[in-house]
Amino acid sequence: MLYCTVRRSSGAGCIPGGVNASPILFIFLHSIFSLAQVVQIMMATAIFLTYPLQCYVAVDILWTTYLSPRVDNKKYRVASEFGIRIGIVLLTCECYEIIYWQM
Repeated sequence: MLYCTVRRSSGAGCIPGGVNASPILFIFLHSIFSLAQVVQIMMATAIFLTYPLQCYVAVDILWTTYLSPRVDNKKYRVASEFGIRIGIVLLTCECYEIIYWQM
């Protein structure tokens, strides 16, 4: 979609029908947002949706090696794993905020 948006805004067109094709989505985006805002929204969405995948390996190693053997009750095992995953995401976000605001 990013490629289509950039190509459409440059006038070359990437939708079948050539330059004269004008899908409603592109007309709507072009009339309200600039191209930079559209790219920022798309990047924020991509980061938001892929962030749990980026932490998966670290959480999996931490959970299977150190924390899973300590949780004896199977009833709380899933809740504990979700709690660890949420905690690590919040911790990394907080570390980013601390580093960002010290600059």
